[in-house]
Amino acid sequence: MAPGSKDIYFPDRFLDFVQSKSLPIVIKRPSPFTDKYFRFCKVLKKLKPLYGKRLFLEMNDSNKVRLVKPEDILLLPAEIENLFQKVLVKEDDRYLVELVCTIPTSVLVTTDNPLVNALKPYCGDRVQLLPDFCRGIGLAPPAQ
Repeated sequence: MAPGSKDIYFPDRFLDFVQSKSLPIVIKRPSPFTDKYFRFCKVLKKLKPLYGKRLFLEMNDSNKVRLVKPEDILLLPAEIENLFQKVLVKEDDRYLVELVCTIPTSVLVTTDNPLVNALKPYCGDRVQLLPDFCRGIGLAPPAQ
């Protein structure tokens, strides 16, 4: 669910829409995201077995998801690395920044305003807030 949103169905709508447009999801493995994802799958497996299985299968489908290994990550440009030194970008977000800098066709979609503001001068439209991205692809943003 998008932080601050009461729209519990938005994640499903978002994934269904992205997949219907054949837009791959790029994930660094391992990363804080994959750690959360595997914990979430374990919980879902007990609560809603079919949903948990669907999520697991979809996130491991190479036609829908591109998994990026640590050895495939490029060194960050000095000006972007400097954002971490100045604490304009949190260290917790490093894996996201690495992905957007490594995969030239990727777009980082986030609800983190400071992250977007820090990266926008370097990455342009490849870093977008979730509502802006949704409007750009024709999907209603999550209800607040």
